[in-house]
Amino acid sequence: RNSAWFLLRYILYRIERHISKKDNLHFNNFLASPTRIMPAPQRNRPEWRDQRDDWLGIGNLTFRARGEMTQNQVNNLSPKKTIEILSESSNASLALNREICQIYQDAGWGVSQIRERKERLHTYFCEIWPDSNSSLTAPKTIEWHNGVLKQWHPNFSKGHIIDDQGNEIYVDKSQFRPSDIPSLQKGTKLKFEKISAEDGFKAINVTRI
Repeated sequence: RNSAWFLLRYILYRIERHISKKDNLHFNNFLASPTRIMPAPQRNRPEWRDQRDDWLGIGNLTFRARGEMTQNQVNNLSPKKTIEILSESSNASLALNREICQIYQDAGWGVSQIRERKERLHTYFCEIWPDSNSSLTAPKTIEWHNGVLKQWHPNFSKGHIIDDQGNEIYVDKSQFRPSDIPSLQKGTKLKFEKISAEDGFKAINVTRI
């Protein structure tokens, strides 16, 4: 466990340097383990029970500069209080913290925000450590699109989405979160990533909005 936390700490440190472009950022400025934004008691809420990957994911973590409060004390605070701590001068200088504070101010802090942030951090990771086996010359940039479910065939696990430009996009069951599938119906509002397919476009990483 200690080795995993140290590696995660180093990854966040490298991402912070990458997006802040600071040369005076030092590894020993940070705590031994990252800070969680969503406190542990929130894991028992119904909307979190099927989101263990997101709860444990890097999208829910950031750095906190050294201060008077211990790590366990910060982890047990409410998200609002944690954001206040991250907004203090010593913490606000970190780009990762400014990003989280902005997200919290604009949209709150829940499952969808954590998932989206995890994907952004993965993009940063790929920019820092590109896959040497990949034929791509640049990391993938995620572009989100909005649309509504035009039709859905639960027996066949497939359907089509109409995006904001009126394009019809194929989607299959594997691209939805399992918890979303039972409530899918015509007109359901969705957010998704769009990729090219042999017969047009396909929606991936689909979530309800």
